[in-house]
Amino acid sequence: MPARFDRNAVRSHLEHFAFQSLFIEELGWDHGGIDLEVLVRGRTFALHAIAHKRGLVAYQCVAASDDTFPDHPTRQKIEKGVAKSVREHLIVYTTHDRSTQYWQWVKREPGQPDRTRTHIYHRGQSGEALSQKLQRLAIALDEEEAVTLVKVTGRVRAAFDVEKVTKGFYDRFKKEHTAFLTYDLAKTLRHADVTVIGGFQSPMEKECLDVLLRGTASVVVCPARGFNHVRTPKSWKPPIAEGRLLLLSFFDGNVRRPTAALAAKRNAHVATLANRLLIAHAEPDSKTETLCRDALTQGKPVFTLDSPDNACLIELGALPVPADDLTALFA
Repeated sequence: MPARFDRNAVRSHLEHFAFQSLFIEELGWDHGGIDLEVLVRGRTFALHAIAHKRGLVAYQCVAASDDTFPDHPTRQKIEKGVAKSVREHLIVYTTHDRSTQYWQWVKREPGQPDRTRTHIYHRGQSGEALSQKLQRLAIALDEEEAVTLVKVTGRVRAAFDVEKVTKGFYDRFKKEHTAFLTYDLAKTLRHADVTVIGGFQSPMEKECLDVLLRGTASVVVCPARGFNHVRTPKSWKPPIAEGRLLLLSFFDGNVRRPTAALAAKRNAHVATLANRLLIAHAEPDSKTETLCRDALTQGKPVFTLDSPDNACLIELGALPVPADDLTALFA
């Protein structure tokens, strides 16, 4: 049993994918649990029992190859298959190359649909956010006798059920954090040997455009309306004269006001012109997420900022990149 929660040791175990040492040595869980196999669409997925606490089992599912990592619908089916044998559990899906971990727990409430909670960890990250969650799962020696399955389940819920009372604060923080990362991204791109194309419509996007125009990168601005009603700011005139700023509209000159429908059409055209997409952030089930999904289906490379807030995009297949290191984007 751990005398105290050793955050550095936890991070080291995460970095090395040493899950059994993590759960038993650092979290105070026990050896045991039955290994399982789940059949989904003719494919068999093996789940190894890492450890358990009072019957709640932690499983690991390792992808056989980089091409066989289970997507979200498949993971949902695996979850249902595991639940038939072990109702209370959590699953850690790992990629074949040991680069990424998907920690999955499902929230179950009477009369409500099951809700999946996922935390994605990439090797090389600090692991601080996941470490904070795992601290809730740690069982100290003096707690051992009082621990029950209900209490362990409650701890897992507290760790992975992010839709809590703090959601309003979290949403504000996420918005500010995303803006900060996006601003850093613009500073990294402004002197890159690339052409950046986009709508630059939201206040945050306009700030990023100002940063880009103060650099040397080429920029294409695509408004979601016609040119007859677009005013050219004074700050745009020097880069236009230098030949590194182009204004491009896909709509009739008399289209006065941008709308959500026009913006969606504009974004689709931009995605077609671009040879790769960089999506700073997209909310789950948003039009931007749909754009990402469509681009990936067409085989176009899609990148996003390396942030837990972009878990939905990364899960779809977008490649995470740090805001201050876009090497992968230019490769």
